[in-house]
This record gives sequence, C-alpha cells and structure tokens, in this order.
Amino acid sequence: MKFGIELNEGEYLIEVDAEMTGQGSDSGADNPDDYYGYVDVEWEPLTGTRYDVYGNTTELTKEQLYEVGEAHREEAEKVITEYLMDYAKEYAEDAALDAVDFEFCDRGC
Repeated sequence: MKFGIELNEGEYLIEVDAEMTGQGSDSGADNPDDYYGYVDVEWEPLTGTRYDVYGNTTELTKEQLYEVGEAHREEAEKVITEYLMDYAKEYAEDAALDAVDFEFCDRGC
C-alpha cells in the first residue's frame, strides 16, 4: 500500500510502499511469538521531499531518501504501523457493516 508519512516533525514528507504481516495468538503455543502473536512491518521509501525552516522544498535523491529512512527508521516504523492499523480497523468496520447490510437486504430489501 502506498501512502505518505511525515518524519522529523514535518521536515520530511516521504511516500512509502508498506505492508504489514503477522499472526494472531495461539494459546497452545510453546514460544512467545506464537503465544502472543506478532506484527511485522516491511516498508520501502519511494519518493521524498525536505522542507526547510524557510518553506523551501528539496526533492530527495534515492541516496538521500534511503539515508533519511535509516536515520528515522524507528519513527517511520511507528508512523507506518499506526497508519496500517488504523486502515485495518476501518476496513474491518466497513466489512462488518457490509455484512449486516447484506444479511438484512437478503431478507427483502
């Protein structure tokens, strides 16, 4: 999924391609990842812009883009995870509402 994130208090606007994978918990598991579940986020920076204090913008080269991604990796992963979790929750809510609509419309809408 492609979307934009802000890093370093708005200094950088980075477009990323990100994906979240994971596994739910299994109460009979014998290791912590299986017992508690896990979420893994993989992402790649695609394009980026730097905003300076005067409002000037600079398009980042691929090398600069990867340097910014590495320098702010922890912040980026936190923002990306929050975005993807919010998206997943919204998608689940929409799917639940669609299921209710389908159930009631099946009875003669």
